[in-house]
Amino acid sequence: MEMARSMLQEKHLPKAFWAEAVYTAVYLLNRCPTKAVQNMTPIEAWSGKKPSAKHLRVFGSICYVHIPTEKRHKLEEKTEKGIFLGYSTQSKGYRIYNLKTKKLIISRDVEFDEDAMWNWDEEKVERQSVMIPKETPPQTTTRRRNRPSRNGKEESTSTRITQKATTIRRD
Repeated sequence: MEMARSMLQEKHLPKAFWAEAVYTAVYLLNRCPTKAVQNMTPIEAWSGKKPSAKHLRVFGSICYVHIPTEKRHKLEEKTEKGIFLGYSTQSKGYRIYNLKTKKLIISRDVEFDEDAMWNWDEEKVERQSVMIPKETPPQTTTRRRNRPSRNGKEESTSTRITQKATTIRRD
């Protein structure tokens, strides 16, 4: 339950989606290694096949579901905005809450925006800004140590250590 609660809180989703969060948390836990089955995943222990992680997405992120040409007119939008709520058990698809129709749909033709979330009060997409410091100038530290020289006296030596910190900022 802690994992489901954290998933709901991270993307500010209403508690009405608690069942979807629990289902997705169980889906993910079944694909994580555990000591209970000799460091295999429960899925691997049950089926004998290693599960793939290529299809995993961030719970509660904004996504855009493709509308087939047969279901739209020439000038209509090609996608509908939704919120990713989990994985389908019947097909290789994703469970999406359609923000326009307020219904849960299953689709595999989905584009994800994992850095965005839905603002329920203003009914619009908001960006989650991740603050990662930009590149900083190299930091130099000097380390001094005394070591014996060849003539028996201690000699002071210093070593310069330069560290370059590289980080990125994502908005």
